[in-house]
Amino acid sequence: MTAPGFLAHPAAWCAGLGGWRRRGLAFALGAAFTGAMPPLHLLPLIVVAATGLCWLLDGTRGWRARFAVVWWFGFAHYMTGLYWIGEAFFVDAERYAWLVAFPVVVLPAIIALIPATGFALVPWDRMAPLGRPLLLACVWIGIDWLRAYGLLGFPWNPAGMIWDASLPMLQGVAFLGVFGVSLLTLCLAALPALLAQPGRVPLVMVSVGAMLVVSWWIAGTVRLDSGLAESVPGVRLRLVQANISQQMKWQDGQRLQNLETHLALSTRPAALPPTHVIWPETAVPYLFDSDPNLLKLLEDRLGPDTVLLAGALRRTPPGEPLRYWNSLHAIATGGVAATYDKQHLVPFGEFLPYRRVLSLIGLDRVALSDIDFSTGSGPGLLAVPGAPVARALICYEAIFPAETRTSSEAAGWLLNVTNDAWFGASAGPHQHFALARARAVELGLPLVRVAGTGISAVIDPYGRVGGLIPLHQQGFLDADLPRRVAAPTPYARFGDSLFVGLLLLSAAALLYIHKRKYF
Repeated sequence: MTAPGFLAHPAAWCAGLGGWRRRGLAFALGAAFTGAMPPLHLLPLIVVAATGLCWLLDGTRGWRARFAVVWWFGFAHYMTGLYWIGEAFFVDAERYAWLVAFPVVVLPAIIALIPATGFALVPWDRMAPLGRPLLLACVWIGIDWLRAYGLLGFPWNPAGMIWDASLPMLQGVAFLGVFGVSLLTLCLAALPALLAQPGRVPLVMVSVGAMLVVSWWIAGTVRLDSGLAESVPGVRLRLVQANISQQMKWQDGQRLQNLETHLALSTRPAALPPTHVIWPETAVPYLFDSDPNLLKLLEDRLGPDTVLLAGALRRTPPGEPLRYWNSLHAIATGGVAATYDKQHLVPFGEFLPYRRVLSLIGLDRVALSDIDFSTGSGPGLLAVPGAPVARALICYEAIFPAETRTSSEAAGWLLNVTNDAWFGASAGPHQHFALARARAVELGLPLVRVAGTGISAVIDPYGRVGGLIPLHQQGFLDADLPRRVAAPTPYARFGDSLFVGLLLLSAAALLYIHKRKYF
């Protein structure tokens, strides 16, 4: 069909596509879906993506056709949204560059199989048209939620993250969590697909959806305006971002200079001297246990009244079986006062799943580390001298809503240290920052985030950024520690059970619509 046909009847044009044209449009819509998310924040594209996908599915007959449409959509979405993982394979290009096709092409292709299978099992063509936008949202976000806590365990870029561009809209995650907000967002974005149906009901539904978005924005604005910006007395933070590239981080001849860079930034004079200095993940390029002079050096340079919170590896004492942990240490006068060991390790980065088996077929070469780190245990809390207890999060632990919520009721703040130097100037660090900020709003806890090469920031419990060091900029940020909200947010109290309840309510609505055969 020609372009004028599309302009006159876009739904029929999309539904009538076949072959490579249908696959090509599905791919383009999947890429558009990513464009609505950080860092581009092209919000209208989510309406284009969701509405277009509905219309493409309307033209399918049989599970194979639905599988193909959603696979191409998902493949484009995951490839454009996760391409940055490939950046890590160029840090040691001589050893790993040949593997870059795995994270950039193969991994998205595998992940796309999950939603494609879900939609293949859904009798889309038997659902009344009125229910299809809701069905699209339920299946896609339901699978996103299962993927987050299932085999892959990687809840990256759920649909609700488009609201990182709008703080009033982002307040919704405090009530429903990011998955509940994602469900509402994708359903609202797909509502214009109803306009292809005759009668006044579709126009009414789209109008109701638009009013819901406006009401949501107003409610979020009121919540922001009523949120008091109070600080914890007696706590003055200094966030240190040394901006050291991954290639230079562990070089033997560079380690002392890297430590000196952190110390120099930490000791710059300030009108209000910091009580707590925070360094990012693995900022200390030495093991405390193997260098008895290191703690004395830090104390002498920082002074006895300053608490250092620093990422550093640790190992078992000599004579015990060798184990390593990726850790965050609270260092005060007298030595290490408290330690948190990372609990959610990165597959292929910090450990190789089934190493003994996979090594037999040579897949140990895929892992970015020659050793497997050990998993930490406990509630995830870090007792910080002179400050409220912190819910510690190392690297991508901050992207897991349910895990971050664990023990959050006992914490006064979220402390996220990370090393995003692996991913260069890609979209990855921006997406990582947005996901971490959503955790602050969900739980009503301030977030202090310190990254090796950026983005470092202090964020209040409503998601407002009080200060920020941009990506790939060396410097430090002095700031007060915001207070947590007085009462736990609904998400902090009930977690994802609110999302599950919303999903069940949606399923009941779909059953009702199907039985009544609307449209």
